[in-house]
Order: sequence, then structure tokens, then C-alpha cells
Amino acid sequence: MSKDMIYNDLMDMMSDDECPICRLIAHRTNKRISHVLTGCVTNPDSRERFLDAEGFCKHHGDQVLRKGRPLSHAILYESLIEEKKKSLDKKRSPKTCDLCELEHKNEKNYLHYFPRLLKEEAFFKRYEEEGMLCMHHLEACLASMRKKSALRERLKHTTLTKYDTLQSHLREIRRKRDYKAAHEKWTEEERRAWKKAVRMTTDQGDYRR
Repeated sequence: MSKDMIYNDLMDMMSDDECPICRLIAHRTNKRISHVLTGCVTNPDSRERFLDAEGFCKHHGDQVLRKGRPLSHAILYESLIEEKKKSLDKKRSPKTCDLCELEHKNEKNYLHYFPRLLKEEAFFKRYEEEGMLCMHHLEACLASMRKKSALRERLKHTTLTKYDTLQSHLREIRRKRDYKAAHEKWTEEERRAWKKAVRMTTDQGDYRR
């Protein structure tokens, strides 16, 4: 993928409710899943990659299952069961899920470009106005940037300010659960805050590590 393509994709994924890198990784994975489920019927290479990886990991297997498409599953898994039957008595090296590999590759790519794209003022302004990195990707970006550089400090300050705001919403949820403030209505930000906090502090790729 070119720098321009990644620039546009990350710009499109800016949202203060979800990390743009996490969103883009999930978007790419979703596209690959759709390709696998449609291509397995007519594309031998698609089935071959699936068989080489010996299926999907638990996380991605469940994700693919939620898509439905019984015929595609029947084609893929009938072939997989047959292959596994043949190799029961053979010593096999552990295989990596194809979708995990894809996410590793995409994450590495986006983490490479994100700090560099911040040098473009339009990109940084969009991040300041609408974006918010999760803690995992914030730490990874900061680690790749020159210590005490102005750009690094700006990213850190901008993101931590957003986390301060999130914390204030979480504190309000706690306060309004007290009987003294139970009559106060939750704001829209507070209704979203608890779910947002989980997304922002959970390593979205933990199942790959």
C-alpha cells in the first residue's frame, strides 16, 4: 500500500470513539473475510491459503462464523477436515492463522506511517479534532518517535488530554450512580464513555501476541 492510500484510509477512520489504527485493521480483516467466503467457491488459491494455515484461530473462526454463508463454510471445512485426517500421524509445525498474519502485517505498516503522517498539518489537525489512539498504539507510536521531539510531545499531550476528558465522563457515571445525583440525566458522551474506555485500553490484537 502506498503512503497516499494509507493517509486517506487513516483520515477516513478518524473517530474519537475508536482508535483509527484499530478501526483500519478491523476493516481490512473484514474485507479479507468477505473475500475468503466468496472466493472459496471459485478460487482454488483462496482455499489453498486457508488449508495451508490449517483454518483460522478461535478469534477469527468465530468472526468468520458470524458472517453466515453455510455453503462457503461447507466447502472450506470439508476440505480442511479431509486434510487433517490425512496428517493425523504426521509431525506438524504450528501454523499461524492467515487473518492473524494479515493483521500483524497491517498493524506494522500503519504504525510505521502514522507518526510520519503526523508531520503533515492537515493530518494532525484531523487527529486533534476527531482522532484518538488506543493506549497500545499510542505507546507504540511514541516509542518510534524521537524522544522529546516537538511532534512527539504534541501527540502525547493531545492524546492524554482526550484521555483526561474520557476519565471525567467515567467519574460522572460513578457520581450519577450515587442516590444523591440519581435524578441527573447522563450526557451522550457519558453513555458512550464506558464502552469507549474498554476499546481504548484493550490491546485489540491481544489474541495475536
